Amino acid sequence: MDLQFVEVETPEDFDVYMQLRKQVFCGEQGVPESLEIEREDECWHFLVRQAGHVVATGRVLPIANDAAKIQRVAVRKDARRQGIGAELMRHMEGIAAERGRTRLLLHAQVDAVPFYEALGYEVTGASFVEANIVHYPMRKGLAGG
Repeated sequence: MDLQFVEVETPEDFDVYMQLRKQVFCGEQGVPESLEIEREDECWHFLVRQAGHVVATGRVLPIANDAAKIQRVAVRKDARRQGIGAELMRHMEGIAAERGRTRLLLHAQVDAVPFYEALGYEVTGASFVEANIVHYPMRKGLAGG
């Protein structure tokens, strides 16, 4: 697959990272930009490049000394169903574990619940609506948790 995982640190990387997020969440799913773009300065941002092109993004929001929340996982439309999202999740989980997190939380869109379950996440509560999309709270323990 030849994927390159990058933790976003430069303004140029942040710009291409945000372009893909806006394309997927605002453009494809109709999420208002005011809901999509928040708390950016608190998160660890990641992008995935394939053949020099950004194909996926995700971010991790530290929420406690031992926990973090995976958010904004997006894969470019023409790169979906190739395992890139799963590889990005494993990468972010590894970084979170390295940084002392033993629990990961996320809000999964209803259609993505099976994807996250296949990665070891479990639904922890009832569905709710966020940005006009049904979501489920999910969690996963990491090594040591």
